[in-house]
Amino acid sequence: MKSQARFLVIVLRNPCKIFSMPERNRVGDDMKLEQINEHVLVRWFRSDARIILLEQDDLLLKLRMNTESENNEELIHDIRVNFRRLISLISFHEPLLKKKEYKRLSRELNLMLRSFAMERTNHVFLKSMEKYLEGNGNNQTLKEIVLRELPLKERPDRNPIEPLLFRVTYEGTLKTLLGYGGNIFRGGALSLEVHPENFYSNRYQELMHYLNKLEENLDFSDKKSVHRLRVTAKNIYYTLKAKEEILGELASRRAAYLKEIHSIGGKIHDADVNLGILSKFTVKDEEQALIEGFAEYLHEERSRKLSALKDLIHIR
Repeated sequence: MKSQARFLVIVLRNPCKIFSMPERNRVGDDMKLEQINEHVLVRWFRSDARIILLEQDDLLLKLRMNTESENNEELIHDIRVNFRRLISLISFHEPLLKKKEYKRLSRELNLMLRSFAMERTNHVFLKSMEKYLEGNGNNQTLKEIVLRELPLKERPDRNPIEPLLFRVTYEGTLKTLLGYGGNIFRGGALSLEVHPENFYSNRYQELMHYLNKLEENLDFSDKKSVHRLRVTAKNIYYTLKAKEEILGELASRRAAYLKEIHSIGGKIHDADVNLGILSKFTVKDEEQALIEGFAEYLHEERSRKLSALKDLIHIR
């Protein structure tokens, strides 16, 4: 199948220029005064964002150079992970951000993330089919059905945004996160009394308390409930992993636990998405048995992962 990535004409004409922009280009005495008084949490936030964005910029440029390639699955996966890391970063720092700015950044990052969703969904579906066929014979007919039907099942909410809109959105988000746009931080949240280590510790405890509540009230039969737990664990995990040095050994152990929830929950979500796609296939009568066999396999895989998630939460 043709890669959707070729529609994403990336992003910065001079990709790393903004990262090396000298401070003297930031205009005016007010800007200099702002730098002097800038709270350490703001500097750390922007430093974390800069690390992720430097990686992301390299990945997007590599993808641009490989738009005709069929073998960019790993590249797309890494790009999506970096958008997830940025979503995690702003989620973790939400109490420090202006409400309007937080919502805008969250919306824009998710919009760019969804630009790669269909590509990723197709990769996952095809890998599931290959794994199924390994234990059920190399059925060429099933492959033909999938290759015939899968391109027809694109979802509008998962299609790439227009290249120009992607570029404008990415550049705007990049500048905002690095502090070259308007101020996104709430003044009252960054008083000099706010100690960085205390903020990270308290915020971590707050988010873990929310996760524990989700676990206590988790309805394993409700797809949305399981999905919410997975997304919450993932959002905490990425930033927690980056702050292990500050938060200590307990945070490292919790990060491993969160990664397990994210991993197992992701497999459950993949099975749900794959079953949804498969249910929309238009097949002939003689092909129905092949589709039903694949669907049964996906249900069994989902059931196994759901049991693993129950065990993980209950033995914790």
